[in-house]
Amino acid sequence: MNSYVQALAWAIDDGRALHFDLLGRGAHFFRTLLVQTRSEPVLLVQDLMWNTIITGWQDRHRQHDVVEFASFINDKHKLPLVEGTWEARTFLHGEGLIKDTGHSAQPLLLHMISAPPGLAPICQVQSLVDSWHAQEDVHAFTVLPPVLMLQLGRFHNADGRINKLHTHVEVDEELWIPLFNGAGIQDTTKCYYALSGDSGAATTIDRRFRAVKHRT
Repeated sequence: MNSYVQALAWAIDDGRALHFDLLGRGAHFFRTLLVQTRSEPVLLVQDLMWNTIITGWQDRHRQHDVVEFASFINDKHKLPLVEGTWEARTFLHGEGLIKDTGHSAQPLLLHMISAPPGLAPICQVQSLVDSWHAQEDVHAFTVLPPVLMLQLGRFHNADGRINKLHTHVEVDEELWIPLFNGAGIQDTTKCYYALSGDSGAATTIDRRFRAVKHRT
């Protein structure tokens, strides 16, 4: 919950202006959070405006999966900040045929590939985006959101057992996101700048996720 709010606060403050217009019904809360001078840390669970925003979210006092929480808030409030659509297309009879579609209110899932035992590869986020794009059915956006949320799929099912991939991932400063150019399968790319991420690395004492800023 805290890391989600911190990441959105960084996203709307680009150093030149505060883009409250992209936050829909959450604008008033973030305006207060960022503009007012506070002499002590903000306790979200005690903030009346924040509790109004997360109405419907169960057990708000425990630690949550940040992707699940982001999906809930983004979809509930239809935040313009993250609104976008993607499609999966194939080429049939001379034209692009839509096979699947999705919305970026749900963070875009990028599947990671397991490495042979004994190897410790380094993975780039851009390579995961490229793999998502270059599937049998070509994946790309039709409408790009102002802010794109990505999820690294570290868990996979192997013969009924859920395993976590510990591949080291490097966050590219720039990410080139595919965008369909018309109704076919031809596409172009648009550059996004990596702003922040949620790090699950923690000590045995503190296992909370943290928002990590990648760009200032």
